[in-house]
Amino acid sequence: FNNSERMCDKEFIIRRAATNRVLNVLRHWVFKHSQDFELNNEMKMNVVNLLEEVLRDPDLLPQERKATTNILSALCQDDQDEPHLKLEDIIAMSDCPKAECLETLSAMELAEQITLLDHIVFRSIPYQEFFGQGWMKPDKSRRTPYIMRTSQHFNDMSNLVASQIINHTDVSSRASSIEKWIVVADICRCMHNYNGVLEITSALNRSAVYRLKKTWAKVSKQSKALMDKLQKIVSSEGRFKNLRETLR
Repeated sequence: FNNSERMCDKEFIIRRAATNRVLNVLRHWVFKHSQDFELNNEMKMNVVNLLEEVLRDPDLLPQERKATTNILSALCQDDQDEPHLKLEDIIAMSDCPKAECLETLSAMELAEQITLLDHIVFRSIPYQEFFGQGWMKPDKSRRTPYIMRTSQHFNDMSNLVASQIINHTDVSSRASSIEKWIVVADICRCMHNYNGVLEITSALNRSAVYRLKKTWAKVSKQSKALMDKLQKIVSSEGRFKNLRETLR
C-alpha cells in the first residue's frame, strides 16, 4: 500500500488512534507523576518494555516515534545518572556524624551539601502523603512516614549545627563557628534553600547556644545583623508571611 491508501485503511487509523491515546496517557503519567515509577521498579520495567515494543512497530509514524523515545528517555534518566543517596542513607549517616569533617569544609561547601541533602529529603516524599493532612493525625507515622522522616532530618541538622558550635572549648572559636554558620545560612538563602536557613537559625536559637553570652559578645555586629535579617525571612509570624512574600 502507498501512504494515501494506508491512511484510508480503517484498521491502520484505529491502531494509530489507539497508539496516540496510550502515548498521551503515558506522557502525562511519566512527566507529572514520575515518583510512581521511582517507587515501583516492576511497573517501571513493564512500561519500558511496552514502549520498546511500540518502537518496533514498522508502521509507527515519525511523531509517534519521537513521543515514544522522549517518554522512554525520561523513564531511563535515573538509570543513566550516578547513584544518589536515599533518605534512609541520610538518616543512617546522621546517627554518627563526623564533626572533624565539617570543620574542614568551607561555608560554601557546607551550604551546597545541606542544600543537596534537603533536596533529596523533600524529593523522597510521595505526593500522596500531602493529601488529607495526614501528618496531623494520631497515626501520622503510618500515614505520612516520609514527612515524619523529613521532620526528623530537620531536627538532626539543627542538632548537628548546635553541636558543632558548643563542641569548641574556647569563646573565640565558638564565636567564629557561629559567624561561619550564619554565612552558611545566608548562602543557603542565595540558593533559595530556606529550609536550610531555618535549620541553622533554629540551631542558633537553641538555649545551649543562645545562652552563651560571652560568645555572642564576640560575634561581629555584621554577623548579628545578618542573622536578624535571616530570622525575619523565615519567621513563623503571620503563617510565614515574610517567607511567602520572599518566594513570590
